[in-house]
Amino acid sequence: MLSETTIIGLIILLVFIIPIIIMYVKSQQKKGRAINSLKALALKENKHISESDTWKENAIGLDENKTTVFAIRKTKDSIIPYTIRLKDVKSCQFINRSSTNFIEQLTLTFTFKDNAKSNLTLDFYHNELDSTEIADELQLIQKWDKLINERMKEID
Repeated sequence: MLSETTIIGLIILLVFIIPIIIMYVKSQQKKGRAINSLKALALKENKHISESDTWKENAIGLDENKTTVFAIRKTKDSIIPYTIRLKDVKSCQFINRSSTNFIEQLTLTFTFKDNAKSNLTLDFYHNELDSTEIADELQLIQKWDKLINERMKEID
């Protein structure tokens, strides 16, 4: 038979573990919804995502032919879909806007070959739009900047 101390210890342990499990499950559900939205966006173009990453409720991916970047960016008020054909892009630049010890914005800025098209900015983090602090966004944006720029060299 379990002693009272063991029972109390188990109850305390459960009080701490259950909220962590609930937060993890909710996080995985949000990521799943972001990936599903990304896949649906790609399917509208008759493409399939072969590589993707998620952060918070956002996602970015590359189709299997590595010719199109798809992204889903959730803001407080809406969900913004992005479809970027790499053959139309002149350059992709990672921009880190920071002040002393504080990251304000992490973006990938796409400049198009057609000068009539405006630059497209994909925020990975924006301190005025994102309610939480920065997490994996810096590593992810560096990864995708490198991946996109390497792919653009292959296309040219």
